[in-house]
Amino acid sequence: MNNLQKIRGIILSDFRACYRPQGILASNLNFSDFWARDSFWASLGMLHAGVDVEKVRDSLELFLKYQREDGKIPRKIVLDYNGLKYLGARIKRRVPRPIYSSSLKWNFSVDDNLLFAIAFCRWVEKTGDTAFAEKYFSHVARALEFYAKKNLLREDLIFETGFANWEDTIYKKGFVLYSNCLWYEAVRSFEKLCDRLEKNHESKIPNSAMIVFQIRDKFWLDDKNYFADSTVENKPEKYFDLAGNALAIIFDIAHPEQAEKILQNINNENVLHPINYPHYPWHKISPVLFLFGIQDYQNGISWSWIEALLILAQLKVGKTEEAKKTFENFAEIISKNNHIHETYFLDGRPFDHLFWKSAVPFAWGAGLLLWTISELEKIA
Repeated sequence: MNNLQKIRGIILSDFRACYRPQGILASNLNFSDFWARDSFWASLGMLHAGVDVEKVRDSLELFLKYQREDGKIPRKIVLDYNGLKYLGARIKRRVPRPIYSSSLKWNFSVDDNLLFAIAFCRWVEKTGDTAFAEKYFSHVARALEFYAKKNLLREDLIFETGFANWEDTIYKKGFVLYSNCLWYEAVRSFEKLCDRLEKNHESKIPNSAMIVFQIRDKFWLDDKNYFADSTVENKPEKYFDLAGNALAIIFDIAHPEQAEKILQNINNENVLHPINYPHYPWHKISPVLFLFGIQDYQNGISWSWIEALLILAQLKVGKTEEAKKTFENFAEIISKNNHIHETYFLDGRPFDHLFWKSAVPFAWGAGLLLWTISELEKIA
């Protein structure tokens, strides 16, 4: 673990390259816009690591500026013409444009509001900034009430269709593990905020105890010993989703014995870990990916932020040596490239196809790795 400081230096350099006065870009390559999920996942890492925490406030206020009256936080705030950018021509917009829908224009992206609420509550917890909390409390409440207003709740859980969560190139319908882990954590964090501010908030938000009960009931697979990727009409889709299962451990959704069993399911055959297995079939994958020849983009490769989540999950369960090994394998790859990339092949090479290369630097992965390093430093 002697290379913690070296990797931390690489990560900070990459991370700060994404800073702008208004907030944090997702990347300087492919995603040079302000993305909610990238900004707020990165913010969680910054807050846990105690790094540049004032930048978190910048991101929160940027997205609050564009929050709709119904509570919706933008999925992203676009700074140029994305269609042209992905073809190699970057033309800056005169006025930034907020986008609220998923890649399917008639669908909402569901995790933006949740990550905003979690990051907001973490900011207040970390800084003690109750004036900021009081000023924007109603905005956080509206962000969470949004799901009931738009009929996106069933049995206290978020029900989604289309490309509505972080895997926005994989078609999922029903209750999705990743989204509902965030839903639970967002509501749990909001309840703590209400207690902190001594507010008795009446709303359409179900309580966190009911949410976690439903997640455990609908997703846990006794025959597989992990949480299902998603559930449609009470029938689980038995893909192993690494991000969702890691979050179930980190957010205390999994019982201790379940957490142990989940980690026993981790595929350790390669240098890095596949984000899902088995692979999603072709009919779940966006046709656009086939045009670019990158149908594996969110299907069976490795993502940097999920490698970081895995380490945090291993530490949560007390598997210190496994966490150190996971980190050391990843650190060697980061050191070799002198950057942290968005995506990797399982042998550690940055994702690289003819028409698409891994984004670098990548704020989302960098932020979560800062969180990971801060935890590893406690046991070094």
